[in-house]
Amino acid sequence: MEYLGAGIGLIILIIVLNLLIGGFFLFLGASVAGIEKKSFGKSILGYFVSAIIVGIIVFIFTLLFFFLPLLGVLIGLLVGVLIAAAILKGIFDTSFGKAFVALLMAWIFSVLASFLISMAFGLSLYSTLGL
Repeated sequence: MEYLGAGIGLIILIIVLNLLIGGFFLFLGASVAGIEKKSFGKSILGYFVSAIIVGIIVFIFTLLFFFLPLLGVLIGLLVGVLIAAAILKGIFDTSFGKAFVALLMAWIFSVLASFLISMAFGLSLYSTLGL
């Protein structure tokens, strides 16, 4: 029974760290995009909402286009990103273009950070990409 509590605590810790790190990357993306009304709190909220929305949209489009596996995921990802940018537009009270750039830059920063962390631990690009 004690392991269950530790497992739940670890899951909560991972969720909180994911929100903080994702929010940080979105804050950096908002800075690069030139969003004036950015804050770390808005970035965490934007990351949380956009991650859920993109995940749900990709899931729905994957189900709808199950007969075209890759195309369904790509269409879902595109629609999800556009909806997430529209949500970020409202959260940051900015233009759609700046919200889209912030989202794109957040993803680029997270991929770059993942690559650098992998390299710091001695993993190659080959093993990082799972090839």
